[in-house]
Amino acid sequence: MSYRCDSCNEKEDRNGMCKCDRDKEEDRGDEDRVAVHSKALGSVLNERVKQNEKWGEQNHDPFTYLVVLGEEYGELCQAALQTKYGGPAAAGLREEAVQTAAVALAIVECIDRDKWHWPGHIQPQGDKERIKQKEDEG
Repeated sequence: MSYRCDSCNEKEDRNGMCKCDRDKEEDRGDEDRVAVHSKALGSVLNERVKQNEKWGEQNHDPFTYLVVLGEEYGELCQAALQTKYGGPAAAGLREEAVQTAAVALAIVECIDRDKWHWPGHIQPQGDKERIKQKEDEG
């Protein structure tokens, strides 16, 4: 015996769900994804605040930033390895992932500020300059 939903008038499927039930479930899935994104991004932004409080605004050259990022990535790799095979760093997997993401975000921030310098090398055009140049050309 099958039933029809009073709201959408669709027959319920074998799980007892109609279209509006499935839509509600999908919406809850979207809410869950947003909550997970919000938590993760909040953690990364909090870490950026801590880094800024500790070090101040940083405007390293790309090589220096990649070395810092590599060090954080190495710690993340160690935590992942120890998560799989055992070891004390396993407990810090999420923390190391957040720190790695925060350093990557710091690189993006530096590029967007267009302040980094690398003595003896050509300064790349920042996004603002590129956009202005394209506007002037177009």
